[in-house]
Amino acid sequence: MDRGQQRLFTRLAQENRYFYVQAATLPSTNGASARTADLASLPDPLVERLLVAKLPSGVELSQVDLQDLEAEIAPRFYPLGSKLVEVGNEWGATGVVTLSIWYAYRPVPLDLAGALSQVITIPDRFADWLEIDLAIYMAGKDYGRAAADPQEMTRLVGERQEVYNDFVQHLDHFAGPSSRRFVLPVSTTEEKA
Repeated sequence: MDRGQQRLFTRLAQENRYFYVQAATLPSTNGASARTADLASLPDPLVERLLVAKLPSGVELSQVDLQDLEAEIAPRFYPLGSKLVEVGNEWGATGVVTLSIWYAYRPVPLDLAGALSQVITIPDRFADWLEIDLAIYMAGKDYGRAAADPQEMTRLVGERQEVYNDFVQHLDHFAGPSSRRFVLPVSTTEEKA
């Protein structure tokens, strides 16, 4: 169940970045330049996808690639593992800088040795995604089932996709349409190194 819930939130963060969002503040390390702020140091909920990072002045930080630090105008950062790393000394005066961040979060992991009454993060109306995901796992482990019902896996995968599509549609409908000045780029698998 935990694996299914985590995978679902990863997929949802790609489909709809703004439904499962958390705002937080994140202090940087102390220094004059190349300060870091570690997203892994945040308490629950855990970071799935960083959306926006701002300096205390309200100026938004631009994310750049480590191999192209000049790609955007200052102030900038580049990601390195779970850390945001300052480019040069663009975050301001020497010392700790407290960043304001907004991020799509992922659910707190279930305690695998805990009680069966643990709360899942998925709304009840879409919890059958987890049930079908578990059924797919179990059917895949039972090699004799393929001969008894050759269409079972195809049917289960289709049912899970239907629930997922309904969930994505719910997320899109929830806040209504948004207005944007431009279309934000979404990397395709081929573009990622």
